[in-house]
Amino acid sequence: MMHKVLNEVLSGFIARDGMVAAALFGTDGLVIESASHKDIDMDRIGALFGIYFANTANQSQGIRIIPLPKQEQANYVLLATVSGALLALFTNNVSGETTAQEFEQDIRKIERVLSPDTPS
Repeated sequence: MMHKVLNEVLSGFIARDGMVAAALFGTDGLVIESASHKDIDMDRIGALFGIYFANTANQSQGIRIIPLPKQEQANYVLLATVSGALLALFTNNVSGETTAQEFEQDIRKIERVLSPDTPS
């Protein structure tokens, strides 16, 4: 059930214009769930995000926008910490106005799955 709900939410992210892939990683960098339009090596990226997560765990919450190298399948990755996991949204389009509010409803669904005690 957990993976079905997470897959539905991640598939919803990539249905948006410009989104290439979405993934949820544990703090160890292992892939919890992912959805993608392109062939992206999520295990490789997860290993890097595990290191990133360890180095940024105490930083402010919210969505961080990180440009990716030209050879990657997307131009940017949007990162957000959700219930102790790392949500990564890979996109080719990003505006300066991208905020957690844009994804709030979907992020709350992920929180409810990962932390069932989280109020709705």
